[in-house]
Amino acid sequence: ITLFPISKSPIRSLPIFLINKIISQYSNKYKIEIILDENSIISNYIKDQLIQKSCKLITPKTLDSLLRIIQNIEFGIFPDSGPLHVAKILGKRGVLISTSVSPAILLNNFKNIEFLDNHYSSANCSSPCGLTNIFNFQNKPGCFDTHEIGIEQLLKLNNNSLQRGNLKENYLYFIKKPVGCVNNINIDNLINKINNFI
Repeated sequence: ITLFPISKSPIRSLPIFLINKIISQYSNKYKIEIILDENSIISNYIKDQLIQKSCKLITPKTLDSLLRIIQNIEFGIFPDSGPLHVAKILGKRGVLISTSVSPAILLNNFKNIEFLDNHYSSANCSSPCGLTNIFNFQNKPGCFDTHEIGIEQLLKLNNNSLQRGNLKENYLYFIKKPVGCVNNINIDNLINKINNFI
């Protein structure tokens, strides 16, 4: 089993509680590989929080080496990320864990990747909301749920309420305290999905 837990955004990266559950569930049956990125603060945090250091940690240095890894996997577990799209095109088997973006859009009828749907909803959002990253609103980063504002309300505001800012400085916060749809990922449903598809 090869995990690709990192995405460019904290609302599309896999939370550490989920990664550790997968490790504890499958490390006695399968070889577990985790693909990390040493240039990512999200990746470095995940590396430090892993419960079992016996997993094989791989940090590809180039895009070519990452592509070779994807070509050689037997079964992958993915968030919405570049490796997911490469794996589906190469016909690799695996499971997509969806958060804010619809699996129907991400998989586009590729049947080699199953998906764990996310049915999170709050007063301000319903997954999949379509966001690919957090955004700044009134000088704070977050998503519709954390900002407690719906997209309809947001669109009615003047542009001065939204600022670009440096979102990356806040990524670690949202990895440690995941947004609602990430925190809502059902571990039991994920394990069942993997067991049925592996």
